[in-house]
Amino acid sequence: MLQKLGPFNFLPRFFVFSVLLTGNLVFMSYRAAITSDLAVWSIKMPFSSLSALLETEYRLKTLSGGLMQNYFENSAQGTILNDVYLTNMLPHGNPFVDTLEALLANMVNSDGMEAVFNTLVRPGKSAKNADWTHFHF
Repeated sequence: MLQKLGPFNFLPRFFVFSVLLTGNLVFMSYRAAITSDLAVWSIKMPFSSLSALLETEYRLKTLSGGLMQNYFENSAQGTILNDVYLTNMLPHGNPFVDTLEALLANMVNSDGMEAVFNTLVRPGKSAKNADWTHFHF
C-alpha cells in the first residue's frame, strides 16, 4: 500500500535526497579535477629567472662573444647579472662556449646541473624591451 506523503514524511526524504545529490556533485567535480590534472603534462622548471638561479647549484653557460658575454663580464657590481656571473658561472670554469653544438653537447654530457642561457629577441622589439631570460635545462 502506498502511504500519503504528509509534511513530516517529506522533509526527511528531501534531506536525504539533498545530501545524496550534493555528495554526487562533489564526487563528480573531484573526478573531473583529477582527470584534468592527470591529462595535462606539466614541466616543473628548477628556476625561471636570474634571481631564482642564484638560489640553486646550477652552472650557467652561454655562447662566447657578442652581447651575452658582454652583459655578464661587464655588469656593474651588485647587479643580478654580476651576482649570477660570480656565483653560477665563474667558479665552474669557462662559462662561455664557442659554438652552439659544443654548448649543447656540454649540457647533454653534464651531470644534470647545468643550464644554457641565450637571448630571445622577438621580431619588432628593441633589445631594451626584449625577453632575454630564456633558459634551457
